Amino acid sequence: MQFIFKILFIFILGSTFGYLLEVVFRSIKLKRLVKPGFLAGCCLPIYGTGAVILYLLCLIDLSFIENKFLQVLSLVIVATIAMTVIEYVAGFISIKYFKNRLWDYSNRWGNIQGIVCPLFSCIWGVCCLLFYFLVFPWIGDFAERISTNIVAIFFIGIYYGVFLVDLMYSLNVMAKIRTYAIKVKELVNFDNFKKAIAEKYKSHSGKKSIITFKLYSRISAFLEEHKFSRNAKVEITTNGDKVIDIDVKKSSQDNSKEQNALNKSENDETNENK
Repeated sequence: MQFIFKILFIFILGSTFGYLLEVVFRSIKLKRLVKPGFLAGCCLPIYGTGAVILYLLCLIDLSFIENKFLQVLSLVIVATIAMTVIEYVAGFISIKYFKNRLWDYSNRWGNIQGIVCPLFSCIWGVCCLLFYFLVFPWIGDFAERISTNIVAIFFIGIYYGVFLVDLMYSLNVMAKIRTYAIKVKELVNFDNFKKAIAEKYKSHSGKKSIITFKLYSRISAFLEEHKFSRNAKVEITTNGDKVIDIDVKKSSQDNSKEQNALNKSENDETNENK
């Protein structure tokens, strides 16, 4: 039971710390506040999963390798490969199933499908090294000590309850975006899409929502409001990094159908007046 508690606790720490790390990194890079990931809440499950995998790998007995340096090097190499595989699998599922790109390394040297690249694999390696020396020595004992604390258990239960609700809610939004992407045969860049929706509603209401759940509800409402045909497209107008507008561009066939329906309605009204 204590081992399961450790895993749950490490997942929380990894997901939360990874989220904060991504917010800082992306915000500095893009010079604006960026909310990473597909969940509405402050959590990145890929980092939580990675932290759990790292912890389990650190538990492996490498005493059969006599040289301490080679022990650490072997661990870091295996952990780096594991983290890169996790990143690739998550990115692949996001693109192939949800038709949604959550990150893009297409402009990085040696990238594979824009999902993984040597540079970020090396960054994963550095993170693995830091985890081994700075986190692993105390994380297990700390989790074991608080595993008998009723307050800690209560808050961890609350965290996972909120996490599951957030997961279901966010997956529902992702499913709607997937439906749109399939119809228009276009891969969606989720960060650009979120930013475009936020800017659109900002221009309407005069203020931009910083509450993610509200933004996600607006995305959902926008997709529900516009019943996309196979040839309809969401056009995002940009000027450099700034999103100017987001609009639905309908096909000529859709416009023709709407015009015919409008003409029919006008003819019906004319006949009624007669």
